[in-house]
Amino acid sequence: MWTIGAAIQGTLAFRPSDDVEFGKTGFAEWCRSHAREPKIDLLFIDTSHLREHTKKEMEAWEPHLSDQATVLFHDTNMGAGPYARLDGSVGYGYDNERGVIAEIEELLDAAMTRDRFSAISRRAISSCTSPIATA
Repeated sequence: MWTIGAAIQGTLAFRPSDDVEFGKTGFAEWCRSHAREPKIDLLFIDTSHLREHTKKEMEAWEPHLSDQATVLFHDTNMGAGPYARLDGSVGYGYDNERGVIAEIEELLDAAMTRDRFSAISRRAISSCTSPIATA
């Protein structure tokens, strides 16, 4: 269950749509119809995990990022093989050929090793006023 603080309750909205198309045209239209500025402070991308789709998502949403924006990506470095869930069940992942992380590396012009990524994540978490890309 998600709990939303009283200060932001009523300011969040969920709109099911194709993420790339909505980012290209639908988001700005939605904002205009709700009298909101089409800028995003926090963007969570839970992509298809394929590099080309991740690139299209980043291109569609980048124009809407505020100067203080933070972008979070899900499943950045998937690999083939078995994995265990916290509930004790197991699954088998597929290798997405580093699709998400490869696109992030291109955007930042930097290799994301486990140590570098962890350091960036720690800095971003400890300083919520700094975007991850500038950490």
